Amino acid sequence: MRALVLFFFSIVFFPTIFLLDAFGFQEEAIEISTHIAAFFSGMLVWELVL
Repeated sequence: MRALVLFFFSIVFFPTIFLLDAFGFQEEAIEISTHIAAFFSGMLVWELVL
C-alpha cells in the first residue's frame, strides 16, 4: 500500500509542483509541497504507532 501511494505521488504531484514553479506559481507549489510533507509525516507516525 505504501509503495502504491509513493508511486501515485511521484507520478502526479511532483511533476505538478515543478510545472507550477516553472510557470510562476511559486506560492501554490509551496502549499502543495507542504501538504505532501505533512501527509508523509502522518504516514510515518502511523507506521511507527502500528
